[in-house]
Amino acid sequence: MKLIQSYESKDDGYFKLFKFECNIHYKEIYDSLDNYVYNDETANSRNIGLFTNDKSKIGKSFCLKWKHTPKRYIYQPFLPMLDTILTIANPLKRHFTDAIVNVYKDGDFISYHKDYHDEEKEPCSVVFSFEQDEKEQHIMEFYRTTGENWSTKKEKGEKREEFTISLPNHSLGLMVGMQKKYVHAVKPGKKRISIVFR
Repeated sequence: MKLIQSYESKDDGYFKLFKFECNIHYKEIYDSLDNYVYNDETANSRNIGLFTNDKSKIGKSFCLKWKHTPKRYIYQPFLPMLDTILTIANPLKRHFTDAIVNVYKDGDFISYHKDYHDEEKEPCSVVFSFEQDEKEQHIMEFYRTTGENWSTKKEKGEKREEFTISLPNHSLGLMVGMQKKYVHAVKPGKKRISIVFR
């Protein structure tokens, strides 16, 4: 893997973007996972699947506090393709048990949000990007928030921070700690699969 971009926040963590070489491409991933992802039933028609290699989580909700959990947020067992892709992250020497798969159609996006995480631990995730058109890329935007833990209110003044990361095909983004104080969004683009390991 080759580090191609890095952003360190003033006090809350970092995002490092790596480029990797592999012979796994969009269509192969799509064919392996398409039957296990579900429509998110909003104006943004991106399909989502939640997976784990922790047997105690299978069949359970992404968040046990939720009163209703859509099928897309019920844990399924890891598929062989996910195990294969996860090995690419081995040089990071971090342990991941869960994966969220997002299958984007043309024009799909993710609006500003904070990733759900255990508030007692430092959040850490790896974002893999696979574009159908390997020359394409998606843009990830970040800004620092103020207020309560899950606030999306934008920080202003001296503490204000905003930045963007371009996610090319066959890239891996390591996000550590920033999930607590920063929201992020993925801008509309063409067909893409992202796989987020946590």
